[in-house]
Amino acid sequence: MVAKIVGDYAADHDPTREGAWIAELDDQRVGCVFCVREDDTTAKLRVLLVHPDARGHGAGNALVSTCVEFAQGAGYERMVLWTRDL
Repeated sequence: MVAKIVGDYAADHDPTREGAWIAELDDQRVGCVFCVREDDTTAKLRVLLVHPDARGHGAGNALVSTCVEFAQGAGYERMVLWTRDL
C-alpha cells in the first residue's frame, strides 16, 4: 500500500499543493510524511512513518509540523489524517 501511495505521488503531483518530507537522525533516514490534495480546500496527511529508533527524538512532531505548515501555506482550509488498520 505504501509503495502505491509513493508511486502515485511520484508519477503525478502538484508541487505547489503537495509535498513529501524525510526525517533524518544522525545522518540516517528515520521517517517520512506526505501532504496530498484531498480536494480544493482539504489536504490529507499520509504515510507518517517513524522508525522505532527515532521515537522520542522529535522526528514525528517535526514531520507533522512541517506537513501542517506546508498545507497552510498552500492555502488549504483543513487537513485530515488518513489512517489504515492492518
